[in-house]
Amino acid sequence: MPSRYIEKYSFGDIVIDGQTYKDDVVLLGKMVKSGWWRKEGHRLNIDDLQKVIDYGPDLLIIGTGNSGRMRVSSDIDEKVDFEIESYPTNKACKKYNLALDKDIKVAGAFHLTC
Repeated sequence: MPSRYIEKYSFGDIVIDGQTYKDDVVLLGKMVKSGWWRKEGHRLNIDDLQKVIDYGPDLLIIGTGNSGRMRVSSDIDEKVDFEIESYPTNKACKKYNLALDKDIKVAGAFHLTC
């Protein structure tokens, strides 16, 4: 049965393992770091990912918001040694659950609005 770690996402909130979060989150496997914020708000830069870099995943899945308005800097791929995928947050949540079922170390960074 596929993982349901991220149980629900809707604009402005996400339910993870029975807990509702209303702030952007970083996921390190099954550990949640809430209150994630970026220096440039709707732009994701390498400096915004230090917790993820320290974790050292095989894959980072980025949720770019309900409408996909958060932009991922193009140079991030060149500065890290893990794969990065980005999607609007609803799809990113589904991809994250699927990745948890694989034999890889996964991280996520999810913007919950816009």
